Amino acid sequence: MESEKLLEQLFDKKILVIIRYFIKNPNQNFYLREISKATRIPVSSTFRIINRLVEIKLLQIHKFKAFKLYSWNDNEQAKYIQYILEQKKTVLDSFVERASQIEGIQLIILHGEATKSQASLLIIGKNIDDSMLKELVGKAKEENDFTINYLNLQPEQFNQMAAMGLYPKKKTILFEKTVAQ
Repeated sequence: MESEKLLEQLFDKKILVIIRYFIKNPNQNFYLREISKATRIPVSSTFRIINRLVEIKLLQIHKFKAFKLYSWNDNEQAKYIQYILEQKKTVLDSFVERASQIEGIQLIILHGEATKSQASLLIIGKNIDDSMLKELVGKAKEENDFTINYLNLQPEQFNQMAAMGLYPKKKTILFEKTVAQ
């Protein structure tokens, strides 16, 4: 999850969308407009990105008379990019992704450092269904032998306890619900 955000900050999101499209369809050939439509990126941007990816040999170009088709290359550079983008999510990433869908959760904070086998989380929000959290924690333990210790707090409770210095360890925000204005 963190590596995903880092890549999106380093590179144009449109480039990553197009690369991922080819990685998901590695043995297929596509027309420019087909790529543009599938990725919802304007044709002009798609054209610019595709040409750059061909230039750095991530994509192959196949010319048939007046037509050009593009496909994912099978070279070392392409394999390396594919490896980076296909990194597996951690158990904690999967938990946060699922938990963030639970109604009422506004913030998920990693308290301290996660290890290979456990993590401590502060889950802040209003009217959170604790049984859903317990189910996700149980799945993480059962399927991956990963222990998630969590404390479910109302925003006011968290702010008061934090002000009292009850959470001295390093805190890393894993999820924050953005409020539409």
